[in-house]
Amino acid sequence: SKIAYTATTRGNTSNESTPEDRHVWVVNSDGSDPRDVTCDFDRPCTAPHWSSDGSKIYFTASDHGRTPICSVSPEGGDVIKVKEGDCRYGILDAGAGKILYSMSDPKTPGDVYSADLDGGNEVKLTDYNGFLGEVELVWPEEFTFKSSDGWDIQGWIYKPAGLDEAKRYPGILSIKGGPSGMGGWSWNARGQLHAAHGYVQFGVNYRGSSGYGQAFTDAVVEDMLGGEYRDNMEAVDHVLETRGYVDPERLGVYGGSYGGYLTNWIITQTQRFRAAVSISSISNLFSQWGCSALSSWVEVEINGLPWEKLDLMIKQSPIMQADKAKTPTLFIHGEKDYDTPIVEAEQMFAALKKHGVEAVFVPR
Repeated sequence: SKIAYTATTRGNTSNESTPEDRHVWVVNSDGSDPRDVTCDFDRPCTAPHWSSDGSKIYFTASDHGRTPICSVSPEGGDVIKVKEGDCRYGILDAGAGKILYSMSDPKTPGDVYSADLDGGNEVKLTDYNGFLGEVELVWPEEFTFKSSDGWDIQGWIYKPAGLDEAKRYPGILSIKGGPSGMGGWSWNARGQLHAAHGYVQFGVNYRGSSGYGQAFTDAVVEDMLGGEYRDNMEAVDHVLETRGYVDPERLGVYGGSYGGYLTNWIITQTQRFRAAVSISSISNLFSQWGCSALSSWVEVEINGLPWEKLDLMIKQSPIMQADKAKTPTLFIHGEKDYDTPIVEAEQMFAALKKHGVEAVFVPR
């Protein structure tokens, strides 16, 4: 008699990284009386599933790097966290008197579990990752700091196994995509790989990320490359000030999608990194708007159309400041990437070459 679903309410919801957090809604099966039943929760919600008796809706939420399994009454009210920990849950079903879900953490890519509806009596149903017992994995260290304008920023550090704090190790700033979505307590293959090769990798959920409330997610709108650039640079400062084993003279940076966009911006604003890797990046908001399958993403983030926000479009396009870049940069981009078209990397690569910057372009 009722349908549970997730929805946003702002006008433009057609892009993959909308700043508006999705909530759980319930509507009568004839389409009448739609209601937001998690309106007071202030966290993005995903994958609602009914309990077998219809008394509860189970769903996952993003919350400070974790993805707990939550429940709420179809009439609304308090949200209860049924399963929570330093991990990511992905709910699969809740309709047979049990919750069926996946779970991953920084040392486990993911397996399938079941539990009672109250979260008790957990049973592991699969063991896909037994081979990981043959390798040495590390558990990341969480860190937090206050940004220069007052936001609480959360991040994680992957350190080489057996790290000697009396020595200095090369550091890598890893920038997540988005800007919505979040990193955190989940499997991170690159973090493990870089730690295994002797690097200290660290990254943060900068403003615009999900899991910290709607105001935090909205903070990047009309300020792309502004506050979240400072969050990443202040994260570097924080790590260098508090972890003396990271060598300030041997720093690298990489990121994909929006992380590639920020990487392109970083190399035009600072020369503190010895090398950069820009993956599936954005360099020119005009071509990103005109060539991408997700032109609405630009419209949402600038809060308007390109010709209405010309100054902002120019200001927030890294290619417009490519003459300031000095950092050797590797560009990696998919030829059939329709979200961030390959022309974005081609332009930035060409601009760096024109200015004599060491650059390599790898289409794939």
